[in-house]
Amino acid sequence: MNLIGILKYFLFTDLTAKVIVPFLSAFIGFLGALAIYVLRNKHVRKSEERKCQQLHWEKLKYFSALLSVIVQSTRLQIDEQEKYIKLLAEKPFDFHYFNIVVNESLKRVSERTDQSEIYHANSVLLARGREDTPILKCLRSIDFLHQISYQIKDYHQKNAAQIEMLEKEYRELSETILDKTSTEIHIPRYQGGLKNTGFDKFIKKLTDNYYSQVLGKETIELRQEHFIEPFISKYPAYKDELLMKEVVVDLKNCRHLYNEIIQSVEFIANTLSEFKTRQKESLNNIDKYLKVLKENGFGA
Repeated sequence: MNLIGILKYFLFTDLTAKVIVPFLSAFIGFLGALAIYVLRNKHVRKSEERKCQQLHWEKLKYFSALLSVIVQSTRLQIDEQEKYIKLLAEKPFDFHYFNIVVNESLKRVSERTDQSEIYHANSVLLARGREDTPILKCLRSIDFLHQISYQIKDYHQKNAAQIEMLEKEYRELSETILDKTSTEIHIPRYQGGLKNTGFDKFIKKLTDNYYSQVLGKETIELRQEHFIEPFISKYPAYKDELLMKEVVVDLKNCRHLYNEIIQSVEFIANTLSEFKTRQKESLNNIDKYLKVLKENGFGA
């Protein structure tokens, strides 16, 4: 056997059997295992992606349902404010119940929902990584509406309590004037031994007219219009009368309290009207994003 033959023997027979074949087998096995690993890992990733997509979908679907409730409840609240404003304009001195609409969905989204998850779900399914202005405006509007809901409640309670205090003070002060006037009618006063019939007749006519006007429906408005103001108007003519001197300060204080009540009621109405304008602006932002959700199949 020549040298070439010997080399062929070792290279293609012994070496192949002992080294190359096992190496190739191991390498092929490695490639097969690697392929299986890659395919399995790819399948796992796709499965996880599908789960994440499904989770994002469910979050936006749920968020859409919450937004619909928030919009509906906020519109009801705006309606209640409009009714209340109208009642205040028509009868500022009557008691009117102000209804606060419960909006738990608004509280849930603003206080208990992780808004970053909603934003991320929107970025993945709708914005696809781009900055999405509608969702940002929507989330800001939700937080703003939530803040306003507390402000409206607190504001109304504080101002209603203040008006109630002013009305109580007005009634007590005007009752004092009525009592003194009643005493004047039943126990006439004399000056220089002679009765001032002109003043006594005015007082009698004033009280008779007042009580005929109220007829069991006595209100601050009627008392001011038919008793306090006519009494004040006669001050120049009867300023020297003892009763007029006693009550003139209280009369003017009643007028001041009356005007302060009106101003406070108007202030409540104007503030609620301003709240309403801002609520509608926020609703508009939410409506725009809700429309996007519904157009993409996330409608409740």
